[in-house]
Amino acid sequence: MSMKISTRQVDGVTIMDCSGRITLGEGSVTLRDTVRELLAKGHGRSGDPCMLWGYLGAADRFDKALVTFAVDYADQTTRDFEAWQKAIREGKVEALKAVPKKTKKEEKKKRKKSK
Repeated sequence: MSMKISTRQVDGVTIMDCSGRITLGEGSVTLRDTVRELLAKGHGRSGDPCMLWGYLGAADRFDKALVTFAVDYADQTTRDFEAWQKAIREGKVEALKAVPKKTKKEEKKKRKKSK
């Protein structure tokens, strides 16, 4: 089952009604695109905590879903970074080399020479 999202306005706050499962791939893309679209329209507000609690209820279902999504997102970010590093090592992607930092000793030496 794919994720379905509808939005509605309540007292100037955009409410996202989500149904289905958030899965890496289609579900996370749907959620990301909807949030991105709403933020682009200027609806990104945190809302009143009491109102949100009333909407979400006391169950921890949303909390767990959000944590699962965050952990999955972090895992995907790690995999993406590792793939990027591999592409650099294999020469598929060109990356700039880091400029080495000068030691304090080298900096002191440079200052003495310039005086």
